[in-house]
Amino acid sequence: MWSWLRDLGGLVLLWLCLHVAWCAVFGTWRAWEVRLARGVVRRVRGTPAATVVPVRRPIEDVAADVRRLRAAFERPGLRFAKWEGTRLAYDAALAEAADSLEIPHLLLVMAPGVELDVERGRVEWLLRESGLLLHDRAA
Repeated sequence: MWSWLRDLGGLVLLWLCLHVAWCAVFGTWRAWEVRLARGVVRRVRGTPAATVVPVRRPIEDVAADVRRLRAAFERPGLRFAKWEGTRLAYDAALAEAADSLEIPHLLLVMAPGVELDVERGRVEWLLRESGLLLHDRAA
């Protein structure tokens, strides 16, 4: 499959070299040809690989969300739907905090149950050990 592309590329390169030689000798180079030649050179050279920088929220904002959702998650007397939504939001906030501090976790891939509760407790403990306050200071 690549052989025809290699042949075509060789023919285009040959045409371009002949055209450049023709224009150098007779001086008929036009602006669109300059743009075309620059584009070809840019494609042949390639572009440098861009470094991917993850965009994350400041840890202070994430910690405020974790504290707010923890208080809502621990509130007694919630209906199941409200409790489940709060749990999902709290787990997502904990996962974001763990990702910000590069702590490995399985919060977003585990099914609800005892294992998830243990994983949540482990991540909370590691976040506390990292210096993130999970409770309000007044509490």
